[in-house]
Amino acid sequence: MKSPISAGGKNKSPRKPKKKYTINDLSENDRVIYQEIVENILRRSGIKHAIVVEELKKRKQEQENYKDKIENSTRISSILNVNRSSIYEKIRVKKPPKEMIYDEKLLEWIHKTFILNRKVKGRDALYKIYKNEGNFVSTYVFQKHYEFLGIKSIAYKRKAKGAPKE
Repeated sequence: MKSPISAGGKNKSPRKPKKKYTINDLSENDRVIYQEIVENILRRSGIKHAIVVEELKKRKQEQENYKDKIENSTRISSILNVNRSSIYEKIRVKKPPKEMIYDEKLLEWIHKTFILNRKVKGRDALYKIYKNEGNFVSTYVFQKHYEFLGIKSIAYKRKAKGAPKE
């Protein structure tokens, strides 16, 4: 392709595009200044961190569509002063909590033993009795069954406060 000829007779070559500088081209001091300027602008404009986080999340989720991918989320989040784990919040699918399946025998045993002991023994004491009888169940499962029944030991109920001494 021939370059256009000017009226003065000189060849005009097309201009080279100016190099666009990135943050990496800045010196360490210039980067700090750049970061402070960006933070001040965000603060003055009233742009909350939540908006920045949403934009980062959106960018992270649609990465396939962008030519420039986020290579280091940790650095970007530290520059923007955002928690890194919040970027991935929507990407990870949250599993619904598992539904607890209650053992009828255990529920019956807890209720029966609680009444036999005149509602005085607490959950831990009942658990020890249950375990000593040769049954095995984890403390967590026992606690969930106990809470499901909604019973409360009399021994641990708070007493009403008396009038203050003067």
